Order: sequence, then structure tokens, then C-alpha cells
Amino acid sequence: MQMLKNSRHFGQTRVAIIDIDSSQDVVSFNPKIFFIVTGKPAILLNQKKGEECEIYQLRVRDKIIESSVSGLSRVAAQRVLNASSSEKGYPEAIRVAKIVMTSQQAINNS
Repeated sequence: MQMLKNSRHFGQTRVAIIDIDSSQDVVSFNPKIFFIVTGKPAILLNQKKGEECEIYQLRVRDKIIESSVSGLSRVAAQRVLNASSSEKGYPEAIRVAKIVMTSQQAINNS
């Protein structure tokens, strides 16, 4: 969170979208704490239970993604995911991050 707050792009950040499948440290990620500390809404994808956060079943294209959300209504979270997702119903930035992470791991293991 501190890295984001110290970033020169902090003011441009509108919403944090985190995927539990792509982050190894997501166990410690709490969307509500993130929202309180940064003032930026957060959507934690593929989350079936939440502490202190709303859990929504969000439809993105033909896919339903259960998500823990803080700082946004269900309708707003749905709109964010629809706007940021490709035709396959998955946020494009998360898809690209997974590709980069997989490539980096392959480089480190070679």
C-alpha cells in the first residue's frame, strides 16, 4: 500500500483489482484496509468469503466472478470489471500481469 501511495501515479489510480490466483501474498490483502489506508476502492477477485467486506457475484460477459469489494457498490464494481475486461470476461491488466509473472518465473528457473 505504501508503494502505491508513494507512486507518482497514485492520483491516477481509480480502483485496485487483485486476483487471488495471481498474487502469492494475497492472504494478507484486505480490501477494506486497503480502502481505508489509500482511499482507493478495491476488488478482490475469486473471493468466496470476506471479513468486513461485501461479497458480490459479479457477471462479467458470460462469467460470474465472486469478489470481495470495498469502497464500491455492487453496480459500480460490476461496471469497473466490465470496462476493464476483455471479451473473455477477465480484467485485461490481470491477464497481462499473469503472462509477465509466468515469463519472469521461467527466466528465473532457467
